[in-house]
Amino acid sequence: MDTLHENLTRIMDTLHENLTRIMDTLHENLTRIMDSLHENLARTMDTLHENLTRIMDTLHENLARTMDTLHENLTRIMDTLHENLTRIMDTLHENLTRIMDTLHENLTRIMVTLHENLTRIMDTLHENLSRIMDTLHENLTRIMDTLHENLTRIMDTLHENLSRIMDTLHENLTRIMDTLHENLTRIMDTLHET
Repeated sequence: MDTLHENLTRIMDTLHENLTRIMDTLHENLTRIMDSLHENLARTMDTLHENLTRIMDTLHENLARTMDTLHENLTRIMDTLHENLTRIMDTLHENLTRIMDTLHENLTRIMVTLHENLTRIMDTLHENLSRIMDTLHENLTRIMDTLHENLTRIMDTLHENLSRIMDTLHENLTRIMDTLHENLTRIMDTLHET
């Protein structure tokens, strides 16, 4: 009877050790999976943020270069136009003084008005592009914030669910072990009485 009791006790201890190792291994594996998932999501968020930042920087640089090129081209056109008109004016002035005076005044007003209009157009275009860039940046920032919040909620929910599963599994295994121990104890007591 003592030998049987010792064997059953060793079996119970071995079973408890095996279940404990299984629980520890399961917990370690789930922890590594959670850590790996969190690291992958963090790297994905960083890569997405870097890519969007590079896209925004490239877009800003391209728009800035386009604005500079447009301004340079318009300036060259205005300079060329002014030079051509000046030469025409000098030639006409030599031949028709009175007509040249009137024409010069009219052309000067036209040039001033044209310059003012082009300046307003350039300013309006720059303001509109700046507003578009600001709006685009704000929208991308809101999207990034929303994405980060959603991923954080998903990670929190996943962690809570895994924690509840682990707790439930631990409770169930504990009840099974307790029930098994009680049953073996009753068997041992019955065998011992016999």
